[in-house]
Amino acid sequence: MSSRIISVEPFDMVVFGATGDLAARKLMPALFRRDVAGQIPAEARIIGVSRRPTDDAAYLDWVKGSLRQHVPAEELTDENLARFMARLA
Repeated sequence: MSSRIISVEPFDMVVFGATGDLAARKLMPALFRRDVAGQIPAEARIIGVSRRPTDDAAYLDWVKGSLRQHVPAEELTDENLARFMARLA
């Protein structure tokens, strides 16, 4: 059985608890991998919501650290990382 990619319309995804453990270990790495696989439309945005106060730069650094811990290094190219980070709001 071969897999196929079903295209979807552009969307905005809201991640509640965006600075939590689940987001760090599972959600952000999974979304990153879908982005690398071309399964997220170019216009899609990922919006992180959290009770923990943080600014945009600190949040982006936190996501990068999470990805470096939970995604294989060969997938973390500068191009892939830059494209994914541009989606985050």
